[in-house]
Amino acid sequence: MLIYLADKQKQHLDLTMMDKKFAELIAHSAATKEFTAAIRTFIEGLDSELIRFSDGSPRIKVQRVLMKLLEVCPDEKISSVRIVALSSCSAYQGSLVFEPGSKAIEFNWDCHWKAQQENMISWYGMPDQIGAVQKFGYQCFERFERGKED
Repeated sequence: MLIYLADKQKQHLDLTMMDKKFAELIAHSAATKEFTAAIRTFIEGLDSELIRFSDGSPRIKVQRVLMKLLEVCPDEKISSVRIVALSSCSAYQGSLVFEPGSKAIEFNWDCHWKAQQENMISWYGMPDQIGAVQKFGYQCFERFERGKED
């Protein structure tokens, strides 16, 4: 029970830190007011027509993609995004298209890869995926780059 409570407190701390970073990224973004409001709504657990994503996509992985998009494209007047991706235990790989202009980005968020890059090894000798997520959060992208435009 004590370990469970400690884990819950750690999760809450991680989400609080993520919310602060999200707020910072939003504040420095040229995205439309409607889109930034949609992000806030999404963070609260509600869906928005301005943020579309593949069935089976964990919300936390979609949030990481949105954070990276705001970080990489702070001067874009983003009004909506469509994410097509597949999720596995350690990865979230796919592409997104944001409007206006149907600008495409290909990405691969992969905590296993990040753990390997940082030489983070778990107690049982494998890459420490959990440690990588806890330390780097949304910064576990192996790739986040402009793709072909629609």
